Amino acid sequence: MRILAAVVLASSTATAAPIRIREAGDGTSFAVQPIPPTSATTVATSRTIYLNRGGGTLTPGNNNSQSNTSSLVDHATSIAGWDASDADWAETMACVRAMWSPFDVEITDQDPGTTPHFEVHIGGTPTAIDFPGGIGGVAPMALDCSIVERSIVFVFPNNLNNRPQRVCEVIGQEVGHSYGLDHELEPSDPMTYLSFNGDRTFRDKSVACGESTARPCGFEGHASCRDTQNSYALLLGRLGEPGSDHVSPTLTVVEPRDDAVVEPGFSVVANAADDVGVERITLFIDGGVVAVEDEALAIATDPRLAAGSHALVIEVIDTAGNTTTRTLTVRIGDDASSNPPPSDFVPTLGCSTTGAPGWPGLALAGVLARVRRSCGRGSRSAEPRRTMT
Repeated sequence: MRILAAVVLASSTATAAPIRIREAGDGTSFAVQPIPPTSATTVATSRTIYLNRGGGTLTPGNNNSQSNTSSLVDHATSIAGWDASDADWAETMACVRAMWSPFDVEITDQDPGTTPHFEVHIGGTPTAIDFPGGIGGVAPMALDCSIVERSIVFVFPNNLNNRPQRVCEVIGQEVGHSYGLDHELEPSDPMTYLSFNGDRTFRDKSVACGESTARPCGFEGHASCRDTQNSYALLLGRLGEPGSDHVSPTLTVVEPRDDAVVEPGFSVVANAADDVGVERITLFIDGGVVAVEDEALAIATDPRLAAGSHALVIEVIDTAGNTTTRTLTVRIGDDASSNPPPSDFVPTLGCSTTGAPGWPGLALAGVLARVRRSCGRGSRSAEPRRTMT
C-alpha cells in the first residue's frame, strides 16, 4: 500500500484550502497547502501532547485543542477512535514518551482540558476530514516554521498497518510539524520520508531538508526557514529540557500610572515576583537605563528631565531568562523648568531616600515620601544597590 503523508499549513481562516499532492523520489506522496504564518512564536506554550484514541467532534476555525476547532476541517466533523488492544496502546504510549523524553513535554492520554496542549487524533480515516484515503498523517504547519500553538494533528493507524512503532513515529512527525519542523534527509529521524530499518528518534545532527532530494527548509516559493535542520536542537530550543522554567515573572507597577501627568523628579515604584527567582528588574527612560535592581524598584527620577512626554519601560528577567515588560508614557508638566534641580542630582535607587544631598524643596520631599511609603509595601531592601547616571 502506498502511504500518503500530508502537511497542511495552519490558516488564519476557518476553512482549509485544497491541498496539493505530489510524489517524492521514493514513491511516497505528500501534500502542501501554503498559507501565511499565524504567529512568530519560537518558545512553545503548548508543552503537553495529548494522545486521543477515543475520537471526537471538531469544528472549523483557528487551531485550538481546547475548543476543538481545527484548520483542517471545513465543517463539523466526527473522528472515530483507534480500537487498538491495551497492549498495543501501552506500546505506543511508551514509544512516544521515549521519543519526547529529552524535552520538557508531558505525554498523556487524558484530556488536559484548559491546559495549552497539542492534540493527536489517532484513529478514523482521512476521508472523514475530506482527505485522500491513503494518507497516514496530517498536521498544520506554519509557513515561517514557527509554532502552531494548541495544534490538532491526525494519525490514521489503519494506513500504518496498526503497528505501534510506526504509529509512534508518525505521531512524532505530525507533532514535529506543528512545532515548526520540516521533512529532512535523515533516515533515522521521525521527520524523514526515507526508509530505515530501526526505531526512529529525533537526532542531534544538522541535515538537509527534503523528501528524497535536498532543498531549503520551508516551502517552495517562500523565504527559507533555515538552510539545514537539527530536529533535536530545534525542539530543545522551543521546549527546553525536562524541568525547565518556562513561567514568565510577574510585574506590578505601583506608580506612575500610564498616561499620567507627573511632577519633575517623579517616583517609579514596581515589584517583581517569579515562581523560581527574579534575576533583575530594569528601568529605562527614553531608551536609556536608569536603574537596575534585584526584584523591586523604588526610585526618585532625575528632576532635570525636560517637560513633555517620556517613555518608560520596566523589564523583569527571571533566572531562566524569561522576560516580562511593561511600557508606560508619562508627561512632565509644563512648569518643570520653574524649579530647576541642582546640577549634582543623583537618582535614588532601592528604598533608600539618601543620594540627593542638599536638594531643598517640598516637591522632592513629596517624591521621597512616596518612595518611603512604597518601601513599606514590600520592597526587598532599604539600601540602594546600583545607580545608573
